Amino acid sequence: MPVSTLYVEGGGQDPIDLSILHALLGGRPLVVPGGSKGSLRPRARNAREENSRVFACYLRDRDFDADPPIDRSAPVVDCHLQGNSGPALGWHWCRHEIESYLIDPRLVAAASTIPEATLAAALQAAAIDLQVYAAARWAIGVARRTMPSSGTLATRPAAFAGHEFRTLKVEYDEHELPEWLRDSLRQYRDLTDTALADSVLRGLLKDHIDRLAHAIHGSIEDILVWFPGKDLMAALAPSVYRGFAASPAELRQKLRNWVRSHPDQALELFPEWQALRERLRQ
Repeated sequence: MPVSTLYVEGGGQDPIDLSILHALLGGRPLVVPGGSKGSLRPRARNAREENSRVFACYLRDRDFDADPPIDRSAPVVDCHLQGNSGPALGWHWCRHEIESYLIDPRLVAAASTIPEATLAAALQAAAIDLQVYAAARWAIGVARRTMPSSGTLATRPAAFAGHEFRTLKVEYDEHELPEWLRDSLRQYRDLTDTALADSVLRGLLKDHIDRLAHAIHGSIEDILVWFPGKDLMAALAPSVYRGFAASPAELRQKLRNWVRSHPDQALELFPEWQALRERLRQ
C-alpha cells in the first residue's frame, strides 16, 4: 500500500527536508514536519493507530546513530512495524543528513558554475581539516548508542515490575536516599559511566580517526557518507563558492532552491532518492 503521509524532521517556516522532499515526491505522499527525530517514530505509529486509512511512515537523518551502509542505493529501514520484520515504519538516509547530498559536487556543478573537480578537491581539503573534530563527534555518537535511555531509570523499585498497584512506605532521612532509589541510580550511573569511560572514548576516537582517513583517501562519496554535510559546508574554503553564495547558509539555500526547481534532474543524481520515491509509492 502506498504511503499516504511521510513525517520528516523539522518544524517552523519551510524546513529544508520538507521543502526538498515535497519537490522530489511531487505531493505523493504528503510530507509533514514531525519535529525532532525522536518524535518521528511515535508520530507515525500514532497516526496509523488513530486512523486506519492513514498509512504513515517517517524519514530521518542517519546522524551518528548508525554506521554508513555498504549498499547506498536505497534508504535504510530504521524501524519495522512489528519487531525486526514486516513493512517499514521508517527509514534513515544513507548519508549523514540532507546537506550531505546538497554538497555533492555533481549537484553543485549542476546548480552553479563551480566545476565538479574544483569542489571535489575542496571537499577533500575540508575533510582533512575536519578529521579530528568529526572523529570526536563519531566517538561521542557511538558511545551514546550504548548508553541507557532515560526510560531505563526506573521510578519504582525493581521488585515492583509487573505490579501496577504496589507501593512502599518510606521514611524520610535528609542525609540518606531510600535504598531502592540508591540502587536504581547506581545501576544507571554504572552503565552510563561505562559507556563514557575515557578508555572507551579513546578507542572510539582512534577507530574513527582511521575510518575517516580511509574515507579521505577513498572516493568523494566516502567523504560525503562519513562526514556531516553541514560541517563540510562550514569547512569549505569560501573562495570555492564565492560569486555563487556569500556564506554556508546561503550556499545551502541556493542548492536547496535548485533541487526544488529541478526535481527530476536531482533524482537522476542519487539512486537512493529514486528508490525512496518508489518505495513510498508501492
